[in-house]
Order: sequence, then structure tokens, then C-alpha cells
Amino acid sequence: MTSFPLYNASVIDGKLGNATLFPWEPLFDADCAAANSGSALQKQECFIGNVIYPFVQFPTFNHISLTDQVISQQRLGVPAVTADTPADVIDYLVAYANATRYALAAAKVTAGFSEMCYEHTALGSMVSPVTVFNVGVLQALADFYYDRATVHLIDCCTEFNCNPSCPNEVCPASAGTCGPYVENCPDILASTSSTSSSSSLSSSGTQRAFSHPLAGLISIIVYEAFCLK
Repeated sequence: MTSFPLYNASVIDGKLGNATLFPWEPLFDADCAAANSGSALQKQECFIGNVIYPFVQFPTFNHISLTDQVISQQRLGVPAVTADTPADVIDYLVAYANATRYALAAAKVTAGFSEMCYEHTALGSMVSPVTVFNVGVLQALADFYYDRATVHLIDCCTEFNCNPSCPNEVCPASAGTCGPYVENCPDILASTSSTSSSSSLSSSGTQRAFSHPLAGLISIIVYEAFCLK
């Protein structure tokens, strides 16, 4: 997914421009950068989770909120959602959520945790209390790392903020009831493997990665992860 239409291009042009989203000059995946050379943010698109997915080539735990608060505002130009947000904004965010689900499925990611919530990241300075099908994000990450379970946790409810565990409980009148929640969802990642092989680094180390929605693909080498057991 590389060309989801901007909600308000003038917001992006005025606040971010082409060179200020990542002023610390990070490295970008060359193939992704080439594929996005004509986009609004050009290669900087490659630090957006749903854009980098097709270029991931090793086992990756992918987390992105389906109506990501920061991406929708800073990358797509969507105004912040409040109780008075009009229906066209909510419809746009729901369409973006559907496009993100499609991107995850099309890229055949190894593991996914995507909540239908208006938040930015479930793993940051604090861990979000959000769950998908009664599984929290830390449990999901540990299940992925230790190959304990298939981690295909993608919400399929279609209303804005329809996951009842969403930490941001804003529900605009234009969004209706922001529910109901759906627990019996089709597995859109069913064609992927939960136990893809990864390169051994030592007798106790394995290379895996975590994909953050705005920081892009962060490769991590984990030797001991007792906190996830």
C-alpha cells in the first residue's frame, strides 16, 4: 500500500514537506525508496509500517493501529478526532483501516497485531492495555518470538474505535455506537507461516524484527528476553 490518498495535502505540505519528517537522516530500504520515489513524502514513506510490509524478508512482528492516530494526522492530514468529528472524517479513517488490513494480507507478514483503535503505538514508553481477541500485545510479541503460537491478531470490526479495549475511548456522534466488536474474524494472514526460519547468531541468539508503525522496520537481536516469557 503506497498511495492511499491524503485527506488534506496542504497540511502535509505545510507541516512536513519533503525533507523534515525525519531530520536525523535515517537509512531507508533501497527497494522501498525506489518504489515510492514519486509519492508525496517520497522515500520517507518507507518509515510507515503498512508501506514497508511488502519489502520485509525475514520473520517480523508487525504492529499498527488500524486507524493510527499519529499516521492519520501527520502523514495523511486528517484532523484530530473529537466528539464532534464529521462523518466524512470517520468514513476516511475506516477506509484507511480496510486498506491497512489489505496491506498486511497482501504482504503475507509473519505475525500481525492490529487493533481497530485510534491510538499510535501499543509498545512505547508505556504498554497499551489494548487486546485483540483477548490477547495483549506483550503476550502476542512473546508468542511470536518463542514460536509458541500463530500470531494473526487483526481486528475485523468495521466501526470506528470498535475494539472495547481501546485506551482512547472517543466515539464521535457521527460514528454511531463505535461497535459492536467482532471476535470471530477470518484469518487474513492464514497463508503465512508462524514459524519462518531465521538466521542463527549464536547458541542462544536469533535475529527477528519488530515493525513499528511510524519508526518503520527496526531490526532487533534478542539474546535473552525473560520479560516476554
